[in-house]
Amino acid sequence: MFEFTCPYCSHRSTVSDEYLGKRGPCVECGLQVVMPTRSSSGRLIAGIQSQQSSGAQVSFGSQNPASPSKSVDASGSRVLGSPTGRWILIASAASALIVLLFAVTFGLTEFRRMVGFQAIREDYARMKTILYALDAYYERYGSYPDPVVRDGSGRQLYSWRVLILPQLGYQELYDSFQLDQPWDSPANTTLVAQMPKEYCSVRSPDAWANHEPNFYLITGQGTLFPSMGPVDRAGVRDVPTMLVVQSCNGAVTWSEPGDVEIRKSGLQVGSIPQEQIGGLHSVPKPAFSSSAQSPTMLALGVGVGGEELWITDQTPQRVVDALVTPNGWERLDAKEWSSPISSNENYP
Repeated sequence: MFEFTCPYCSHRSTVSDEYLGKRGPCVECGLQVVMPTRSSSGRLIAGIQSQQSSGAQVSFGSQNPASPSKSVDASGSRVLGSPTGRWILIASAASALIVLLFAVTFGLTEFRRMVGFQAIREDYARMKTILYALDAYYERYGSYPDPVVRDGSGRQLYSWRVLILPQLGYQELYDSFQLDQPWDSPANTTLVAQMPKEYCSVRSPDAWANHEPNFYLITGQGTLFPSMGPVDRAGVRDVPTMLVVQSCNGAVTWSEPGDVEIRKSGLQVGSIPQEQIGGLHSVPKPAFSSSAQSPTMLALGVGVGGEELWITDQTPQRVVDALVTPNGWERLDAKEWSSPISSNENYP
């Protein structure tokens, strides 16, 4: 018998002489060790340690070498073979999976939120392009265009969207339009497929495919566009006053007369084309929002001065009514109507 000290974990054990010069796993750390040999004088000579496995393996330091307690893999790393070790591996794998799922869920939610804000920003940009065209029309003709162009007998011909085509940069399309004929005449029907992209939302691919607008004027008594004709800009005393509003498509084609008439809709946020506003966007929520309610519906608007209006289905009716009237003298806090994108709040 001789005493052997593991060169890796310093565990001491008593080993029978029959294992002199042999290789096997240490009963404490499980790493491969080489037993010493004896010289002719009986002196122990330390073995040269190597983690390369070869031949049969036996366990040293146990009185029952036929029943090794631990083993190692081909690279010499210890394998946790005990029940506790297995539970540790399972728990570690489960924790890693939870972290991964959390990261993926958070990432996808934040990505969708970023996409939602970007779509809102792009729709604001298109609405402002329409606003600038309306302003250019006003500067040239001294008034906003009539929402509906009529002939001498009062028959409806086409929409204001046709009148501002030159100001939008579509002079050739405007020149091709027969201004003395209705929008659905044989000559003008052929032009329906050439709808300017500025008239449709980036959130409504079918609007572009069906040549239907998503941006409207607000018409009716008490608005910028009452039945007697557009209000002069000098008469606009309320800031902001809504000029263009976003809503669903599906009611008219872009050159056809048709806008959001206030006596029909009451300007509720919803999804009925022309009878409600909004319906394409919802307020993007942060990842893992504590709110369990359904998404907040959102309608975008642009004021006469270029203000980005933010109207949700939770906006008080008095605020919506105040945004429509050009000279109602209502006082509104900017927080009641301004877009968080304008102030860079909650924008990724």
